[in-house]
Amino acid sequence: MDDDRITIRSLEWCSVKLHSLYYWIVKVVMKVIILGAGIAGITTAYMLIKEGYEVVLLDQCEQAGTATSYANGGQLSYNYSTPIANIGVLKNLPRILLGLDPSFKISLSTDIRFYLWGLKFLRQCLPSNTKHSAGAMKALGEQSKKIMGEIISDTNINFDYRQSSGKLYLYPNGLDAKQIKSANNRAVIWDDNHLNNEVSGLNYSGLNPTALYEEDEDSGDCHKFCSSMINHLQNNSRFTFLPSHKILSFDTKGDVVLSVNTDKGPISADKYVLAAGTGSIDLGEKLQLSLPIYPMKGYSVTVPATQFTPTVSVTDTATKTVYCRLGNRLRIAGFAEFSGFDSTVNQSNINLLLSNAKKILPKAGDYSTILNQWCGLRPATPDSLPIVSRSPYKNLYTNCGHGMLGWTYSAATAEFVTCLIKNKPLFLKESCLSINRF
Repeated sequence: MDDDRITIRSLEWCSVKLHSLYYWIVKVVMKVIILGAGIAGITTAYMLIKEGYEVVLLDQCEQAGTATSYANGGQLSYNYSTPIANIGVLKNLPRILLGLDPSFKISLSTDIRFYLWGLKFLRQCLPSNTKHSAGAMKALGEQSKKIMGEIISDTNINFDYRQSSGKLYLYPNGLDAKQIKSANNRAVIWDDNHLNNEVSGLNYSGLNPTALYEEDEDSGDCHKFCSSMINHLQNNSRFTFLPSHKILSFDTKGDVVLSVNTDKGPISADKYVLAAGTGSIDLGEKLQLSLPIYPMKGYSVTVPATQFTPTVSVTDTATKTVYCRLGNRLRIAGFAEFSGFDSTVNQSNINLLLSNAKKILPKAGDYSTILNQWCGLRPATPDSLPIVSRSPYKNLYTNCGHGMLGWTYSAATAEFVTCLIKNKPLFLKESCLSINRF
């Protein structure tokens, strides 16, 4: 009899323990589906895996980081805090609309979404709004630099990373003291001797440029980072990458997303993160979410580096062109073009980038050999801040709308959305990046 009681008690004890184990596995190891395998989605996958989640990374492309993350300018501009929407752009708007500013182009559109976006953009040009956005941009940059350093230390991945390579801003017509303070009060002024020593072969004949240098800026190849990070994550049993999966629809019930329906079948999880760049616009509409994002096309051309390629990244403020060394290559990037969802390369813009490069840095690249020419649709918001937010669905979060600074902000926004999911303290007010802020 006593033996029977012991056996029953033992079984009861085992039952409680098994139930506890089941609860721990099911409730703690939650499954998250991330929609989009660009830089935002991949860094989010890394952060969630680190926090103990099971992660499925979903993308319609065959490989990760092959859309907007593929061939951007390469600069990690942590100290950059100037929104596109500012009083200067507002004053220059007539020239832009008349096609007199080659770096900023707007095509006439029948898409009502562009005009609704444009109205929000104009409102953000007010000085008070610009100041608010600049403060949030500064916080994102500082946090991203910190988190990216931790990622690099943890993973030791290779992506032609150059720490503190620095960034040089060139103002060809010069700046007075007041303009210098307004342009960048953290930068150091380089005199002609310093400039010529650091940037060999710089050609600004007939001009007296001002050169402002920021030391604490990095650079790296975003696409290489994406590829290397995927390889790193695939060593973890809690990570699954599903490329070539086109999302057709979502199943929802009330304020809960139940599953993602793809051309390969439905996939379900506990939580979902929308991180699909400009693709988030269409995916959001499938969920009755109106995201204030519109494509802003950027271009780049990549050529072999030479012995005269600067080690410092260079930004020519006159043409709004950036020059960034990535290993044995020189990346030349620029343009802000609003032409809808057209992703074709406009050859005249590539030619203009090459022409600008040959004029200002005639020896910096082997311009006769084109390694790659590219354009990408950057997911721009009216205030230049990403949308990293909870949504009307209690298990859906957003991490999109990074604009020109997806590479720069990716580490910080990955941490931010992870903290939202875990209900942990945030480094920035939640309202700053909320989907409801406009």
